[in-house]
Amino acid sequence: MNKEVANLLQGYKKMNELTEKERITLLPTLTIEDARSRYIDLCQVWEQSKRSSGDLQLLDQLKIEENVKRRHSLDRLTLRGRRYDRSI
Repeated sequence: MNKEVANLLQGYKKMNELTEKERITLLPTLTIEDARSRYIDLCQVWEQSKRSSGDLQLLDQLKIEENVKRRHSLDRLTLRGRRYDRSI
């Protein structure tokens, strides 16, 4: 296997592990309002992807912006005293 492909796959594996840890930590404390907010965020990404008209660079930029917004939301939850493991 090509070294770049192996590194890419290793990166995906690590990201999946981190995402799973985050999910295990976050889900038990997720409120209905928080879940709804996340769903709405996903819908907005979908709507934005339709507006990108196949422009993959624009779509990537929109996804990055949404991910940053989502991370900021999680950080605000942390500041409100919710349990959130920063080691992940």
